[in-house]
Amino acid sequence: MSKNTEFLKKFREKVGGESFKKFEKEMKDQLNKKYTDEEKKQIVADFIDERDNFDMSKDRSEFTMIPYRVHNLYYKYQEKFKNGIEISTLRELHNKENPFRKWPIDLDESLGKLLDLDDLYFADFEVKDGIFDRIKYEPFVCSFKTSGKIIVENDLRQFFDETPDYNVNATKGIIETMDDYQNQGMLHGFVGNSCPGLYLNKKTGVVQIGAKYDEETYEPILPDGFEQLTSVCTDLWWYSIVDLEVMKQRHPDFNEEDYEVVEIPAGTYTLEHSYGVVGYNEDVPFATLKLMK
Repeated sequence: MSKNTEFLKKFREKVGGESFKKFEKEMKDQLNKKYTDEEKKQIVADFIDERDNFDMSKDRSEFTMIPYRVHNLYYKYQEKFKNGIEISTLRELHNKENPFRKWPIDLDESLGKLLDLDDLYFADFEVKDGIFDRIKYEPFVCSFKTSGKIIVENDLRQFFDETPDYNVNATKGIIETMDDYQNQGMLHGFVGNSCPGLYLNKKTGVVQIGAKYDEETYEPILPDGFEQLTSVCTDLWWYSIVDLEVMKQRHPDFNEEDYEVVEIPAGTYTLEHSYGVVGYNEDVPFATLKLMK
């Protein structure tokens, strides 16, 4: 065992099961002390080898970069592997793209466990039968009952119970957020920085959120029979829709004059929200509300 490898082993024994970040800090502190430049280079090389090959089951905290690298690999090669990427292929691609950050020795077996950590980069992925792939979500669907007057705003969250801190940078978190608020009586959907219009077809009772725009005039291209009721200034990148009577029941002192209130046919609707859930298609509205017969 070389002097530097023994030096690293002592560090491991000293920090035990704590985060390798502490291990890395101690290593750097030592590099600023008594070692020659050549010894320092070897210490760093040994450190990289030691870090990338330790047992993940004992300490995963150092692997915060693994989800980031795997996530980027997936999107780089997704056109080539449209049905997902085999773990063995993912390993080969990873080692090719990251020659100084080797695929950890037990990541083949532990990748599925890492997915359970709800990491930002892994939240929308799964491993099935040795295949790593993005989860294919269906549009978010729920029912919405209205008296005929609805409040349409960017952000009405202050009138409802606070939700858990869902990761809305992932589709999973967007769906969790929408579901939590619809259970409280508010439609709250992600639409990006789009300021979408809200359109109504009076004959069919269909409400459409968002539309494709003409590239020259930037006017919405709408199916026959639709007219614009309002639009949403998306500072939050979400819309909030609440039935006026529901809001007044929750907050009797609610002043509707301070908010945008529009009328649609009374009844029970089915919301189908696609944007941010099943990807973006300019020919598909962000969301639709269809009056149930």
